[in-house]
Amino acid sequence: MRGEGAGGSGPGPVQSVDRAVAILEILARDGEAGVTEVAHELDVHKSTASRLLAALDRRELVTQDAARGRFRLGLGIVRLAGAATRRLDVVQESRPVGRALAREVGETVNLAILADRDALYLDQVAGPSSRRCAASPSTPSPPSPRSRRCWRRYGSAVSRPPRTSSRTA
Repeated sequence: MRGEGAGGSGPGPVQSVDRAVAILEILARDGEAGVTEVAHELDVHKSTASRLLAALDRRELVTQDAARGRFRLGLGIVRLAGAATRRLDVVQESRPVGRALAREVGETVNLAILADRDALYLDQVAGPSSRRCAASPSTPSPPSPRSRRCWRRYGSAVSRPPRTSSRTA
């Protein structure tokens, strides 16, 4: 090992966890990466990066493209994210309000939080006139133009970004 790598958490099993999480963050940021890229970014040997990726792969947190050998986030991440958002109090508490709003305006209602420049969608209620829902819960994406207009108009009246958008698609 050349250095302490991701986060410098010191020796022991916690360092491995820190590095594994750093790999997930790299893949979330870059979309995909090879073993060499991961090893370089973590400042570890390729064999260490390979073992960490293999452990994440066994848990389906990453998946390897057979043709190119590069890794990307796996379906296990979606499973964990879905479980987390289902259990968030804000999601549970907002659902009746979202349903009522969707009925009232006849459109899809999204519950989202602002994360840097993206909206992280936590929940969605389809309105009666909705054809399809474009935003997926747990998926960061740029806020829609309508959401940005709403935030510019009403955002200064509250201390936090708006939690709902009245339309997607």
